[in-house]
Amino acid sequence: MKQLITITFILLGFDAFTQLNLPLKFQNSETKWAELSWIEGNKIDDQWFEMRVPPIIVDDTMYVFMNYRGLFDNGVSVGYCGYTIKKLNKNTGEVYWETRRVYKEFLKRKAISQPTLVDGQLVVTLYDEAEQPTGTGTYWAFCYPAYITLDLQSGEVVDSNYIDKLDSSIPKFRSIAGVSGQNSTTSSRIYRYENGYLHRFYTTGAESFVNTKINNSGKIIRIDSSLFTATFFTENLRYFDLIDGNKGALMVSQSENWKIKEIIIGIFDSEMQLLEKYDITHHFKDTIGFCVGYRYDNGYFITESGIEDFGTKTLRLTYHMFDMKANLIDKITYTLRDGIDNGIMYGYFYPLADVINNRILLSRCRQDKITESTYYDLFASEGDTISLVKRTLVEGTKDHFRTEYASMMENGDILLYVQQFIWTGTGFGSDYPRFYSWVLLDGQKMNILSSVLDASNDVNIKMYPNPSSHLITIDDATRFDKKVSLTSISGHVNQLILQEGQIDVSTLTSGTYIIALTDATSGKIYRQKIIKID
Repeated sequence: MKQLITITFILLGFDAFTQLNLPLKFQNSETKWAELSWIEGNKIDDQWFEMRVPPIIVDDTMYVFMNYRGLFDNGVSVGYCGYTIKKLNKNTGEVYWETRRVYKEFLKRKAISQPTLVDGQLVVTLYDEAEQPTGTGTYWAFCYPAYITLDLQSGEVVDSNYIDKLDSSIPKFRSIAGVSGQNSTTSSRIYRYENGYLHRFYTTGAESFVNTKINNSGKIIRIDSSLFTATFFTENLRYFDLIDGNKGALMVSQSENWKIKEIIIGIFDSEMQLLEKYDITHHFKDTIGFCVGYRYDNGYFITESGIEDFGTKTLRLTYHMFDMKANLIDKITYTLRDGIDNGIMYGYFYPLADVINNRILLSRCRQDKITESTYYDLFASEGDTISLVKRTLVEGTKDHFRTEYASMMENGDILLYVQQFIWTGTGFGSDYPRFYSWVLLDGQKMNILSSVLDASNDVNIKMYPNPSSHLITIDDATRFDKKVSLTSISGHVNQLILQEGQIDVSTLTSGTYIIALTDATSGKIYRQKIIKID
């Protein structure tokens, strides 16, 4: 339930194009950098780049993956018809390279499925569109598997594999089918697997993941299934690729009378064999009208649930954050109120994990009146209430946006993927055309770092001396991994070694750092602030 109900309609002329700030900008320099997704020469309403998967981030480098949804020359949507992949500097936004493909012909359209880093190269599997099983034309519900391999330094495609579509014996596979992103229950995925592919999807009828291994020629080698069952009828399931190579799934099932729900977290190995199954239903004590496994972010699962009260005309949205062992870390509730929230132009919520303060943050982009600027809010829970961490305004009154993706970096900066749009306020497509940008917000200016406690995660880890110019001693150091990361305010990550209970910070430049210590047994990460002095 991202979008609030819109009841105000005001017509804007398309002269608003000339007043847009592209990419999106914030008024008080909260933006460290912004990178616009754009195809030169395309019409202004033909710039639709949908994020497929979260970025892959390695040190100061990030790789981002967007599927392109384009228009024919007559303005009719051609659906998914290409992709763009970029290599960026995480701290500056500098674009090292961009690899883009556009296919505006039926039977030739391709879209990203799953990317991965393998042996110093970027391997990206693709949905390669198939023809309809009957009749003529094409239908994105079916595809052939394909992949491309990109050189990390240049972005050039150095290897690829496409199936021979003229071979009628080659089977077709469930595809992207027009589903936004990768986390729909019905969305299939294609992984690169040894000398071929692994095609995977979840079927609610059989309550299992169907895993099909395919060779490079498109022939099926083997089909396996992995059970993941619920007590009731499966209402929603989303699964995620975890940072340790395993998979995680959030399943919501409900009884026939809709009165009883069951909410489960499952942890699987890379072959989708179930390792752990956690029932988290008891954390949802209030009556809920809906519940969904919203996302996986920075090692945490985030759910969204809600209930609408027709008597008081309110909608209560609650977001829960769980760790990998299904422990509840935090939750936050926002209630939409009659006469207040339904009088706005639009609003959009998006939750993210605050890795600095070990809590959930609820972000919101909202515009109250068409004559006022859109603003971006960050909320945190404060007991049973909600507190505003930061509000920042967007430049200009005609710059409307929605948050499509948000995640916090190790240093507290917030990475966004935003949909910016023209607001006409009339009929279908009243928020169209749309433009898409990556944006990095300064965590210090967003009041993230200012709230860092002397010790996070309710554990008092003693570090002394702090500030220090040379050695810092850490009490009970044997419980932590030897590898320690220190992230500067600018976002640079330094890797140090914990030796004999101490770390040597003498080689670091003076300033404030966030130190991250990993518990060697539980894998839990503890962060707090240290200061290096000369």
